[in-house]
Amino acid sequence: MFILKHLFFLIVIFSVGFIGQVQAETFRMGFFKLSPHAYSDQNNQPCGNAIQYFRLIAKQMGIEKVLFIELPLQRLVRHLKDGKVDAALILGKNSQREAIFIYPEKPFFNMQGSLALKKSHALKQIKSIKDILMLKVAKFPKSYCSPMMQDQRLKLIPINADDVILQSFKMILKDRIDAFYCPEIYSMKFKLKKENYKNKIRIIVLPEVSTGVFTPFSKQSAGKYLKKYETALTELSKVQSYTKKLDQLLSKGESSETD
Repeated sequence: MFILKHLFFLIVIFSVGFIGQVQAETFRMGFFKLSPHAYSDQNNQPCGNAIQYFRLIAKQMGIEKVLFIELPLQRLVRHLKDGKVDAALILGKNSQREAIFIYPEKPFFNMQGSLALKKSHALKQIKSIKDILMLKVAKFPKSYCSPMMQDQRLKLIPINADDVILQSFKMILKDRIDAFYCPEIYSMKFKLKKENYKNKIRIIVLPEVSTGVFTPFSKQSAGKYLKKYETALTELSKVQSYTKKLDQLLSKGESSETD
């Protein structure tokens, strides 16, 4: 009888532990490749500053497991709309996206638009849209454009490539395009430094105020996660600034012309 009771006790303990594992919360976080924020390494493991920062946010949210899913930008948007992911790690905001996603009030960080040009290009500073109307400018396909870059007079060329920024740098140096527009300057600075293009490419900041990059939630998941996320992001940002780490990462050996 003692053995049977002991065996029954072990079965109950095992069953409770098994159920707990089955019910462990998994948060599905979608992201698109954008160094240094989010990308997959050689072993197909998610990495990057934004990935690491969200792990800290998730911990404060009480989420036990985060499943990071890398997707091309447009597929990520579709997956978020259909509820196949709970949120998109970093995404710009526009009226179309606001209609189908739920955005938090506070941005993950603020982005600043910029143009990359050949170092020898005559343009050294952008004061108004008139300074760039004659340029042939490449951009990410179907990506967010800041207000200045939405001007219909601009000659914008979508570039499809595994590494759009690097491909655009090469096209600039071959005079196939005049410039490359990126709505997020940290990515440009990171690529400039990593690929050792600082003596060949100049980055010029657009004369616009910075805009927010957010973690939008699907309508299916917002009710469960949004408030927890907003609280966790606010608390974490008080003690650990996301952009401060990026500034430290990119500051060493950087030319003052990219400021």
